[in-house]
Amino acid sequence: MNNSKSYDINGWPSVFANVYLCTLPALVIIFLPMLVGGMVEHLGMTDQQAGFVATSDMLGYTIGTLSSFFFIHKVNWRKLSLACIALMVAANALSGNISDYDTLLAVRFVSGLGGGVLTAVTFAVIGQMRDPDSAYGWWLVFQAGFGLVGFQYFWDISVNGGFLVLTGLLLLGGLLFSFIPEQALSQNRNISKVDPAVFKKAASGVVAIFLVYIGLMAIYTYLERIGNQAGLSPEDIGISFSAMSVAGLLGGGLAAKMGSRCGRSIPVIIGTAGCILSFYLFTIDQVAFATYAAACCLFFGLWSFLLPYLMGACAAVDASGRTLAMANAAIGAGLAFGPFIAANLVGENGYGILATVSTGFMIAGFLLVLPLLRHSQQTTTLNSPVSGS
Repeated sequence: MNNSKSYDINGWPSVFANVYLCTLPALVIIFLPMLVGGMVEHLGMTDQQAGFVATSDMLGYTIGTLSSFFFIHKVNWRKLSLACIALMVAANALSGNISDYDTLLAVRFVSGLGGGVLTAVTFAVIGQMRDPDSAYGWWLVFQAGFGLVGFQYFWDISVNGGFLVLTGLLLLGGLLFSFIPEQALSQNRNISKVDPAVFKKAASGVVAIFLVYIGLMAIYTYLERIGNQAGLSPEDIGISFSAMSVAGLLGGGLAAKMGSRCGRSIPVIIGTAGCILSFYLFTIDQVAFATYAAACCLFFGLWSFLLPYLMGACAAVDASGRTLAMANAAIGAGLAFGPFIAANLVGENGYGILATVSTGFMIAGFLLVLPLLRHSQQTTTLNSPVSGS
């Protein structure tokens, strides 16, 4: 039984706790370029090795997220979350004291595994709240806040120190596990059947999200290395990344403000084209600080602007939520495959090849998602109380 008679899932302590805990696994993703750069600069790894360590972390995260679908409603959420936090604390504490490539590869996988399950639990809790959109908005704010602070001060500590800082944040998170309910709140949801023709469009959209995330992550993983190769100082790169966090917050906020009033196709075209433009700004020979900073802002701002429309299209065509769940899984898979593909390409090829490869994935994803965008807009218009709103 869920001992939740005195538990207010909509109270601010619960919202804060679950948003904070949901943010912790995302910090590795947010700071991935800095961690990759730190492994190269401080641990003596090659670009490929650092990329594979990132892939291992993201692969663990993806497997943790996907596997949780099979047991999340059968276990005590509170105990499961505490176990995940303990696993991540141990893995990050170890990461902060080792420099061996093979060992770090394994330990980061374990950390990602715990992070994926913890994210699944906290996302499920937020989904049970009265106003989940607001809670997801705060999740974005938390990430941007950590990004602003972390990108400014990351260079003052080594990559091992970064893992130890994350260990401390996880220990603080362990104090909040009591604000996670023991199990899902009872809800009566009607699971509607999905028309086979619509399912094909939805499946195409899920694959599109997977491809788009591969393209985005291939560049993002080596963003710090690109700036370093261009001769930019650590301070310049840190400032650029801080500005990038603000741009991401603005991009997501703009999408939330606009909604689907202008349709989804035009925002997706703008987001895709803008991201592709940023890819080539990064690969200009000896890119200047101003250009690099602008490219960072364009890249992450439009990434944050693009994603809500892709996810919104998945949600609009399938009231059961199954397509949205598959889309979340596709994001996790893209987080893993993007760094893996990039790590296999850099080296003798340099970073310039990443722009071409990422562009290919972005265009392929865009073409695949077009039928879903058109169908979702028709569905939204039909379901709107005022036609064309």
